[in-house]
Amino acid sequence: MHRRELNSYTRYALFSAIFFLLAWVWLPYARLHTFSFINLDDTRYLLLNPIIQKGLTWESFLWAWSNIHVGYWIPLTWLSFLLDTTLFGLHPGAIHTVNLLLHLGNTLLLFGLILRLTGHLLPSLLAALLFGIHPQHVEAVAWAVERKEILAGLFGLAALHLHLTALQPQASFARARFWKPSLFYLASLACKPNWVTLPLLLLLLDFWPLHRLEQGWRTLIREKAPYVVLAFAAAILTLTTTATPSELHGDRLDWTLLPLSTRLANMVVVYLDYLFKTLLPIDLAAFYPHPQASLSPLTVALSLLVLLGLTGGALIARRAYPAWTMGWFWFMIALFPVSGLAQAGSQAMADRFTYLPHMGLFLALAGLLPSWPLASLRRPSFRLILAGVTVGIFTLLCWQQVGYWRDSGALWRHTLRVTKDNTLVHYLLGKHELDQGRYASAVEQFAAALQLAPRSPFTIHYKMARALLALDRFPEARAAIRQALVTSPQDPPILMEMGRRFMTPHTMDLALGFFEKALQRQPAPPLAQQSQAHFLLAISLTVLGHLPEAMPHFQLVLTMNNAERISRCAAMTTLLHDNPHLGTVFPAQVAILKGFCPTND
Repeated sequence: MHRRELNSYTRYALFSAIFFLLAWVWLPYARLHTFSFINLDDTRYLLLNPIIQKGLTWESFLWAWSNIHVGYWIPLTWLSFLLDTTLFGLHPGAIHTVNLLLHLGNTLLLFGLILRLTGHLLPSLLAALLFGIHPQHVEAVAWAVERKEILAGLFGLAALHLHLTALQPQASFARARFWKPSLFYLASLACKPNWVTLPLLLLLLDFWPLHRLEQGWRTLIREKAPYVVLAFAAAILTLTTTATPSELHGDRLDWTLLPLSTRLANMVVVYLDYLFKTLLPIDLAAFYPHPQASLSPLTVALSLLVLLGLTGGALIARRAYPAWTMGWFWFMIALFPVSGLAQAGSQAMADRFTYLPHMGLFLALAGLLPSWPLASLRRPSFRLILAGVTVGIFTLLCWQQVGYWRDSGALWRHTLRVTKDNTLVHYLLGKHELDQGRYASAVEQFAAALQLAPRSPFTIHYKMARALLALDRFPEARAAIRQALVTSPQDPPILMEMGRRFMTPHTMDLALGFFEKALQRQPAPPLAQQSQAHFLLAISLTVLGHLPEAMPHFQLVLTMNNAERISRCAAMTTLLHDNPHLGTVFPAQVAILKGFCPTND
């Protein structure tokens, strides 16, 4: 592993390279601590997650290890968020800062790994620097919940280093020598299972730069057995666990979400898209809508031919340019689990998925570059100048891409500029505008989303109705509420929340539909949810002047001896006080209600 070359560098040169690397990578991300959360996944992972809000406790510790939340078993990621909350509170700046520190750590670990494998200081520095500032990695760093991507990278890179140490001649030849890298590999999988391809990537490293193929495939495969077992277990767990789809996109890993032919076609095309954006990282988006059946056969065929040509070229060049062969197959293999063959969500691709695949490409880059002596910095060649210009351009692009992540509004407006027919992003921008009180703009975005025929439209109709109500556009709001009721799921908490939102003077009659739908669910919801639905239905009917129809529902909930009885009695008493005409029109019913809630209750 080129120990002789490593020893030839002075400590001053190494420390200078490390300082330069970390300082330069930090530069385009320096603003990150001022950014806010994004209203996609940050909300349900963090802001609306009561466990995370409590911080690190024994209860939350057990929850992190035992829960399959949003479709993944990621206990170490949850523990890192819990630790953040305990130390800093649920503060976006703190979480973003920790993400950046982890990314800096990964960049440093990758620099050390490439240097160990190639022994060339300047090429290793350049490769790690390009990884650290590559604009496609901004999503993994600047998106708070993508902590799982970079934390998995930290443990995965540590496992790679420990694996290399276990291969040293002085290491014990007992199988136990791999227990340390296996432990860190397990930690990586417990952050996010995107390193399941590690056993195959290690075989690529055996080809180049370790040159260990002469030991025989059987020996090389046998020594990776612990990693294979862990990877297989993580893959099975991921494929068999699902999450309830959230809003429009969901995180469900679904082999039937799209036809196999559609998924295969998209996979072929996005491989080239990933490669193109690796070389020219412009027009990056936080969400790329899936083309579904709109890809032309010609586009798919040409993309497949290019992929086959590149793969064939890498095989042909395996003796002359083994670094390129290793890098290309690393890229292809590491991307495969997230290529869309098993569709998770409705995106076509995601920039954050390049975090692991790029490591192999940049290792190959360092192997293909000449071993520049340090003195060459004083007399830079054309290649060094080109490398410097590339670093400068990538740094500016990275700085620009980071800026788009400052808040949801900036991020989704940019995404709409660089994509088309993006239903989810129109919806998310509308939701942001609604939260900011810009109701007319919210309506415009929701209308654009509805025009694109979303897969799960009830949330758009629901948010649209709220924005229209705020604008006093009551006829349109009522139409949106009716659509929300028709398309809403059968989940009682969702139905009751929507009904509460529409308990306004202009839409009270429509709110009844949500409470009735919650009560009609089969099997029946839990008793507490039934009680709440009956009470809200009774309140709505009373406000509409239908007190006799409300009486059975009031009687059901006000005769229950539970914790909510006192608060419900207080709410009913206030309702009767604010509507004195009820006592005149329905004196007998009002007397019965007052009997349910005596004043000394």
